[in-house]
Amino acid sequence: MADYLGESPLFEPGFRLVLLHADVTEEHVCVARESGRWTMTGLVDFGDSLLGHPDYESVSPGLDLARGDGELLRTLLVANGTPEEELTVDLRHRLMAYTLVHQYVKLKDVLALIPASSGADGIDELAEILWPVV
Repeated sequence: MADYLGESPLFEPGFRLVLLHADVTEEHVCVARESGRWTMTGLVDFGDSLLGHPDYESVSPGLDLARGDGELLRTLLVANGTPEEELTVDLRHRLMAYTLVHQYVKLKDVLALIPASSGADGIDELAEILWPVV
């Protein structure tokens, strides 16, 4: 894991710190049905908020909601401000690195999301399954 983190930069030079909720999950998102569509109306519980890289915020919803669904993951990322041209292998590696260091992510819970038949044999393969951004 240390090798992977050493090879996967957690941020690019010159990135801008943003306020992070750090736990955007179904327990903290408020929604309402408006004009026949579900709309996010609020976000609660900023007790553990912090400053950091915007991609760190994508870990919780990416794991909780997308669960390896590439189309949904890309939709979530683009809706959250990631330009489509940045949906790259570098982003996959950064998201996996943030997964490994995230304050609320337990590796055993992440591994439980992976089907035994996946054939994942290492962090790179796990990243491809969890973060199919390309």
